[in-house]
Amino acid sequence: MPTNLQTAIERQRAVYETLAMPLLYQLARMHGLTIREFAVVFEISRNHAEAVLKHRTTPSLELAFQIARYFDVRVDELFGWMFDDNGNRR
Repeated sequence: MPTNLQTAIERQRAVYETLAMPLLYQLARMHGLTIREFAVVFEISRNHAEAVLKHRTTPSLELAFQIARYFDVRVDELFGWMFDDNGNRR
């Protein structure tokens, strides 16, 4: 049986692992979506869903907007696409 300290450490580790993940992955988890469910919602393969969630690949513009609408956030916030006043990516 785990001790209180072990349980606390496991809980802290789970929080850290979640916060270390990209924002999109965190949002999906907060909404209770598994990778498989995310794939079904956006009609993409499970492998592509995992790559998008973990920022290993950039989604198409259409998919990016669908995801942003679903989570009610701006596309640039969701994927960390920041631009200065001249339109240059930061």
